[in-house]
Amino acid sequence: MENKRYIYLDLLRCLAVLLVLVSHGSFLHIDEPHTWWWEIYCSIQKMGWAGVDLFFVMSGFLIFNIILADIKRYDQVNVRRFLIRRGLKIYPQYYLFLGMSYFFY
Repeated sequence: MENKRYIYLDLLRCLAVLLVLVSHGSFLHIDEPHTWWWEIYCSIQKMGWAGVDLFFVMSGFLIFNIILADIKRYDQVNVRRFLIRRGLKIYPQYYLFLGMSYFFY
């Protein structure tokens, strides 16, 4: 079974990240509020909640595809193997972030 990469989901994920960042961050400083840039920024900031929802939906879709691939390949779902694979994907980045946060703090 080939490892499929959904490019359109990567673009959607990028959009979700940008929505959340703009919603939570106030990193854009505009000297003249009420310009067209400011109006666009405020509009995007109000849609930030959609980025979180989008992430949940995409995560469910991708995890479901991983489970379906396991069922096709092995005729069953090995929960232990699934959790180990997810942990190896998530935890190294998590501990790197914690270490960098501690170092810079």
